Amino acid sequence: MPKLNTTVKAVRIDNDKLEELEKKLKGQTINSWLNGQIENFIKGEKGVNPKGKKVNPEVNPTKYTKYAAFDVVPLDIIENIIDASNYCDDGLRGLMMALNNMIEDGILDTDLSIHRDEWIEKMEKFSKESGLPVEKVADKAIMALKKSGL
Repeated sequence: MPKLNTTVKAVRIDNDKLEELEKKLKGQTINSWLNGQIENFIKGEKGVNPKGKKVNPEVNPTKYTKYAAFDVVPLDIIENIIDASNYCDDGLRGLMMALNNMIEDGILDTDLSIHRDEWIEKMEKFSKESGLPVEKVADKAIMALKKSGL
């Protein structure tokens, strides 16, 4: 039975997003979930930041006050990063260390594109023009260098 002190509001929700939400709720009603989100938003607690963006509810924001990422990175992005880290040695720590090392080594550019040396681009261009896989061209180049004694 609903509370007496409530209001009914109609809300439009994209069908695909509603389907995803219902899967993630795993049996919890949308009503109870939404009331929890509203309560957290009003209190300014974890789950929703004042700008209305979802944040990681598992993270205690006061512990990471100098890291604004926990206030601005949407939960689904954090979940994707954590999922990807499951395939890395040493989990999330390993993934973050690898990213940091790539940045420090100049492999990962600040625009988050992979830095590619000019010779790599030349090799790829030659391979494409020749209609050969890059790996095959690289293998042939290595064999030629070995034969020449370099």
